[in-house]
Amino acid sequence: MTKTEFEIKALFKKIGNDVTNGYKSIFNASIILIGVSLIGLSQSIPKIIEYDYKAKEILFSIQAQENKLFKDVQCNKIDKKIAECNFAKYIEETNKASTFFVGSISGNSFMFGFLLLILSAVGYINNAIHAAKK
Repeated sequence: MTKTEFEIKALFKKIGNDVTNGYKSIFNASIILIGVSLIGLSQSIPKIIEYDYKAKEILFSIQAQENKLFKDVQCNKIDKKIAECNFAKYIEETNKASTFFVGSISGNSFMFGFLLLILSAVGYINNAIHAAKK
């Protein structure tokens, strides 16, 4: 066995020991991450839906006025509601970015929390096996 292989084996053994001994802390961290992701979604999604509703309300009125799909409407060629048209386009773009940002942050923290939860279960099982051997 080379020195590098020995070092890698020792590293994995140390990680395994840390997981076995620290499964309670890993469990706590997983619950916190999962909770933060769910709280983040519950706080931000209603606001995003509210802004989306306002944008869609303006968007549909402009579509009805122009008899075109909103993506085909050029705001500078509308006689009335130029400001509302630009505002609707702004809100629509902002909502897409906000939804993506909130979704990615919440999704990543939820997945990381779930992985930590699995890791804590492995640590708990290893701890029980080591305790049974003693």
